[in-house]
Amino acid sequence: MIKLIHPERHPNGVSFGDKPMTVLELHRAICEQMDDLEPSKSDDKLCIIDEPASTRYSDQMIRINKPYYLTRESFYLLSEGAIVQLDNEHWRSGF
Repeated sequence: MIKLIHPERHPNGVSFGDKPMTVLELHRAICEQMDDLEPSKSDDKLCIIDEPASTRYSDQMIRINKPYYLTRESFYLLSEGAIVQLDNEHWRSGF
């Protein structure tokens, strides 16, 4: 299961499914969850007025911005890229 954790807001994680995806597909899925301005009226899991959960550097590299982080198990389902998170922890897959 691909899970994005926010220690305060989403301690159980925001799930992005259990099917493999590329790093770029994950970034796009995160962005799709951040499309409403008002969290109180939103059915979105993430709010666009918060700091963005991820930053795209290229089609093959993204950063998961603090305080968000991906669970270790998430990386087994990701391919074709690299992810930097937390204190510059690097994960690479599928190059």
